[in-house]
Amino acid sequence: MFDMIAFKCCWTKQKLKECENNFIRNGSLLQEEIIAVCKGKNLPIHVFSANEVTKMSTFTSDYIPDAHYRIFCGTIDEGNRRVFIKKFHSVNSFVGVEGILREIVTATQMCMHQNSLKLIGCCLETELPVIVYEFPDQGCLQDIISNTNTGFFPWKLRLKIGSEISYALAYLQNGFCRPVIFRNLSIKDVYLDKDYVTKLTGYYFSVLIPEGEVHVNDAVVGTTGSNAPEYIMSGRLTEKTDVYCLGVLLFELLVGRNRLTYWYQFDISRRIREHDQNLKISMFVDPEISCEIEDSGKQQQLQEVFELAWRCTHRNEDDRPSMIEVASELKKIADSN
Repeated sequence: MFDMIAFKCCWTKQKLKECENNFIRNGSLLQEEIIAVCKGKNLPIHVFSANEVTKMSTFTSDYIPDAHYRIFCGTIDEGNRRVFIKKFHSVNSFVGVEGILREIVTATQMCMHQNSLKLIGCCLETELPVIVYEFPDQGCLQDIISNTNTGFFPWKLRLKIGSEISYALAYLQNGFCRPVIFRNLSIKDVYLDKDYVTKLTGYYFSVLIPEGEVHVNDAVVGTTGSNAPEYIMSGRLTEKTDVYCLGVLLFELLVGRNRLTYWYQFDISRRIREHDQNLKISMFVDPEISCEIEDSGKQQQLQEVFELAWRCTHRNEDDRPSMIEVASELKKIADSN
């Protein structure tokens, strides 16, 4: 009996020491990240203890699993507020502590933008920091597109999602002292809140463009089909890299769930561009919205979004529009009801 109590005491002391060491190491690295990204500007980040995170994590989510992390659902404020908890996999993951801290800092910077998933706080006492977000009630865009049980996915909502994501990406590139490249944007990084407002998250692969430069070179990560050709070939990242990724996302919104799960899901842009541009739209548009668009007389909207996505995914980055131009065009298209 006493041996068991002694063992528990030793284990508890060891665990507390691990938490303390993790907190010191991760806290120091977080401060370095804030200094590097924000030039020393103070960022208000709420820090949870490991015990608090354990108590708030009620169950794993039904979201499609990711290679780098698992999502848990939970509650805070005595069960009155639902939260979305992101726990990253092993420290050997390609993301690493640096990427997780980059996500925390970038999400904090984006917290006032209505199209970024709001950061509630983080935990630094675990080996890999844990991130706590507001709960996106309507779920992940990947689930909405790939799951036929989620109900009708109307054209108006698809257009709204594309437009709002372009706002968030344009803010990343122009709202801070140095442009931030999201990198590797995909439908799994997009969520919807209870009012169907689009929320961007997943900043762990984001990268800063150095001061006085227009590009940066880094390791190639992510899905080949959604990344720009110049990035895949040489690791070159510019503001036009995210424009390409957004173009792919626009194609995915046009194609929809029934065809996205078919043969070209891994490189949709290349598959579509294999055909002549003038023949494409009728071949690839989601049948689910074809009738809706025909009945509502919004064929012109569909055509304009298709043409914009085509320009965004041009192989030559210089021939792609800027993110601000994309956001402006999508707003103009959405307003042309």
